[in-house]
Parts: sequence; structure tokens; C-alpha cells
Amino acid sequence: MMDLRFDSQDDKAGLQLIEELTASAKKVQKQVLVEILTRNAETEYLQRFLSGQCDVDLFKEKVPLVNYEGIKPYIDRIAKGEPSHLLSAEPISELLT
Repeated sequence: MMDLRFDSQDDKAGLQLIEELTASAKKVQKQVLVEILTRNAETEYLQRFLSGQCDVDLFKEKVPLVNYEGIKPYIDRIAKGEPSHLLSAEPISELLT
């Protein structure tokens, strides 16, 4: 993963970071997706499609693009008290509409 730390007082370092991030946006986005898949691989939702795998190509092939209605059953279950690991490895503390 790319190191995003820099001295906020160092304008040159800040500009360099922005240039690196924008020059390699595709690479950065893929790294972020891998991190998200790795953290959430064991969620019930992703288990349906990926069986615990964290492969980006498999994700693109198997996980459908959905809207709110597509995950609403999971949200409803979490709202009724089931664990948030249905959708997220991180605790869900609020559900807002």
C-alpha cells in the first residue's frame, strides 16, 4: 500500500503525493478494493459470491452491481438486531435513511 503520510507544512511533499495518487489512480483504486475485499471477505453478503476469496477479477465477475433495494434485506436484518457482519467486518453503529 502506498504511504499517504507527509508533512502538512511541506507544500512540495503534498504536491508530490497528489501527483503520485493521480498518476496511478487505477492502481490506487485496485489497492483500495483489495483492502475492502480482504477486510470484508467473511461477510455473509460477499460469501454468497466469493466464498471468502479476495480476488478483484472474481469480484468483478461474480458480485452484481446493486442499489439500495438489493441490500435492503441485509439492512433490515441488521436493524432488527442481527450482527453487522452480514454486510461489514466493521461494526455498524447507525442506520440512517
